[in-house]
Amino acid sequence: MRDVTVLRGEGKWGYIDNSGKVVIAQQYDDARDFSEGLSRVNISGKWGYIDRYGDIFIEATFVDSLDFSEGKASVKVDDRWGYIDRNGTLVISPEFEFAGRFREGLASVRSNGRWEYIDPSGRTFKNFQFYNIWGFYEGLSNVEINKKWGYINKKGRIVIKARFDEARSFSEGLARVRIGEKWGFINPAGALVIKPHFAEAHDFSEGLAGVRIKGKWGFIERSGKSSIQLRFTNVGNFSEGLAPAALNEIWGYIDRTGDFVINPQFDFGGEFKEGLARVWTSNKE
Repeated sequence: MRDVTVLRGEGKWGYIDNSGKVVIAQQYDDARDFSEGLSRVNISGKWGYIDRYGDIFIEATFVDSLDFSEGKASVKVDDRWGYIDRNGTLVISPEFEFAGRFREGLASVRSNGRWEYIDPSGRTFKNFQFYNIWGFYEGLSNVEINKKWGYINKKGRIVIKARFDEARSFSEGLARVRIGEKWGFINPAGALVIKPHFAEAHDFSEGLAGVRIKGKWGFIERSGKSSIQLRFTNVGNFSEGLAPAALNEIWGYIDRTGDFVINPQFDFGGEFKEGLARVWTSNKE
């Protein structure tokens, strides 16, 4: 299977292999990373899916769409969201104001301003009186209650009190939360294990998390100890042993020592996923 990255040029998106050869012509108005073997692309304002050879796998007929996850993708038909399978067949009718990705067997959807979860058959799992809910990660979902964020379990029970100004999903046993203007990390019991003192932070991935202090990004370990010094203007997450990192907004890829193994040369670089990384290079001379 070819390693492919996504490249923007001449106002269109296309794909190159790891030799830099264009393997899928630059013809899309927008293109995203591959997920479960398919990538969503925008053609003349409509979204569809292609395979890794650039062949149309699911026709571009949707107003909007999300990546495939657990065998389904949420798609927008007219002004409502539903779900398709890999054949492009609607398996959950488009009746929602919004429909998120399936995670751990459940997806968050919104109907009449109310959030709930559905299972893969479309059956309602729980109705919630929360302003906003995300998907389940590691058995917990972050929810917004009275302008504060906390976490519930799959029984709908609040297990971490809503006391954070922002809260993100759990990853590798920790979740990033914002208190005031600073970010830190909590464990599944809700205890702050890394105190909030970062201007920004990413999720933990492969044991490291990107953090920003005074305009510079680096990486910390789960203990909170610095692992890669603060010297980058931007970073992404570690995935498949590498992380995108930028110096003066020019992106390359670093290893876990912080050294560039792919020199900075792109105007944007995404994480590696399923052996693929998305990059963008402008047409500036």
